[in-house]
Amino acid sequence: MRSGIKTVAIYLHTVLILAMIIPALYALMLRYGAYDGEKLYFLGLLILLPVTVTEIAIKRCKSLLLYLAISIAVMCLTIKLAMTLGSTVLGNLVWGYVVLLAIEAAWVTLERFLQRASADKTAGKGESYNPDYQPRESIFENPHFGGVSLFAAIYLVGIFVANPALCDQALGSAIVYLFAAALYYYVDRTEEYLALHKRVGNLPSKRIYGIGGGMLAAILAVLLLFAAAAVISGGQRQYTDIREWKLFSELNLEQPVQEEWLQDGWSDMAELQENLGETEPAPFWLDALFWILGAVVLLGFLAAVVQAIRAIFQKFRENYEENGDIVEELKEETGTAEKLSKRKRETRFRSRREQVRYQYRRFIRKHRKGKPEAYETPYEIETLANVANSEEGKAMHRMYEEARYGREGE
Repeated sequence: MRSGIKTVAIYLHTVLILAMIIPALYALMLRYGAYDGEKLYFLGLLILLPVTVTEIAIKRCKSLLLYLAISIAVMCLTIKLAMTLGSTVLGNLVWGYVVLLAIEAAWVTLERFLQRASADKTAGKGESYNPDYQPRESIFENPHFGGVSLFAAIYLVGIFVANPALCDQALGSAIVYLFAAALYYYVDRTEEYLALHKRVGNLPSKRIYGIGGGMLAAILAVLLLFAAAAVISGGQRQYTDIREWKLFSELNLEQPVQEEWLQDGWSDMAELQENLGETEPAPFWLDALFWILGAVVLLGFLAAVVQAIRAIFQKFRENYEENGDIVEELKEETGTAEKLSKRKRETRFRSRREQVRYQYRRFIRKHRKGKPEAYETPYEIETLANVANSEEGKAMHRMYEEARYGREGE
């Protein structure tokens, strides 16, 4: 249930924001009444199709080609539906809507790909351990209250271009988005709190959810009253079209071309060409040299592009997840490389404490996937690594505690 709430909130976050872009741009370019502004918003909701399909495909597809094929197919289907439905509403203005919707669908597809391609499965373990690593956070995830500012800005645009339909759409979207963000924030923060205190005995999780849900319901009830007041007072809005103001109506961006300047310039060029005379053709070997250099540069560029594409395909395949687990390819490590690596590491230790901390970190990485959180104690780290009750784990814990809290040199 709670995971479903978060999923729906994320979909609403993406769809509501993208669906408002097309009506806002149409309102800026055209006068109110030149098109059906009420139905245009519902046409923008067609972005839900690529948003949903690409979200499922990026999690299920192991191959980049399969993901691209599915994305292209759903984009073609979206464009076809947009042309069919949009032509009945917009008439000759349908092409702008179709192009904007196609750009939004391509944006969603690219953002999904970048989020998965940027994931580094080795960032939290092995020799490439990076404690500061943070995965890419997509703009189409994690609804937040700051997103309401976008709808507020579009609402003001509707006021200043005298477009009542755009104001109504922005207000309705802001209300739905605010409620979705509140639900997402409540579920996400409650889960985070319970995760931080999961080792606390007899923690009443149901009671915590109940109390939090009651407070959330009270807050949403107050917000609902304000939203109802905003909807009821919608008929009292004062619209003005800034495009009719004197400052904008008299603004002339066309600059006259000075014909005498052009005539003087052409006469100067003709005189210069007469003084220089006929130019001699370049020798054959110079042309051949330029052709060879151009071919080498072109081949080098093509080789770099092919290598980059291969790297992208490989990384996309490596970052494939299945039911939340990273699918990794196991590779055999040679003993020589391990010995050399250890010998190189041992020369870097400046103290016994540093050496013990390094050994402890290597021990935990060996038994646990992912990096420990900053708030975890050594016992919690060892428990999650399933080594807290083993003899080796107890010995490593005791050695780590002595090095950590004991005096240097003991």
